[in-house]
Amino acid sequence: MNETVSNNPHNQDNSIPYTLWSATLLDLLIDALRKELPDDQIIPSIRALHKRHFSATYLVRKTRQRLNEQSADRLLDLIRRLQSGN
Repeated sequence: MNETVSNNPHNQDNSIPYTLWSATLLDLLIDALRKELPDDQIIPSIRALHKRHFSATYLVRKTRQRLNEQSADRLLDLIRRLQSGN
């Protein structure tokens, strides 16, 4: 996954997801992190949001705002593992 995708409104620092489905996917990701679900249950949400051009920076920032630093760090670790192919 590429952390920065230019020319996409989802990646603007102050943007809001445009579709209800995108917002739902983001809510599912946040909920999975809140419940401390296993990685294999969180990764599909990360992949789905990546396909919708949400940047890692945006996802981590939203996680930090809605949950905490520990959850944001976990998400960043999962994203890095996906980017490295593991």
